[in-house]
Amino acid sequence: MNAADHYLTRYLEAKDLDQYNALLRYTFQVTEEELTATGWKDDEIKQSKFPVLERADVLGCFDGDTLVSQFAVYPLKMNIYDTVYHVGFVTSVCTYPEYTVQIIDDFRQQGNDFFFA
Repeated sequence: MNAADHYLTRYLEAKDLDQYNALLRYTFQVTEEELTATGWKDDEIKQSKFPVLERADVLGCFDGDTLVSQFAVYPLKMNIYDTVYHVGFVTSVCTYPEYTVQIIDDFRQQGNDFFFA
């Protein structure tokens, strides 16, 4: 059995908000104290990320029920010399370090080397 067989990749939903916030805070090293010192209240912190799940395509990789990796893509339009292109703005790229090497190896084994050019 491939190590990746138990991983599930899917779009995040409102029910994933707590895990989404936890992974972002871990990755970008934002503490509760730093947020409250700048005037954020606990409910505001959680709700501030909810619009991301509504406006962007947020893809997550789960190990069982645990979110271990994620990224968000905002759909945008770019006008270059009067030609409009549909593009995506990638943000919120996070992975717990203990999963990074395993996930990259699994993607490569599946023939997805284009991610690592």
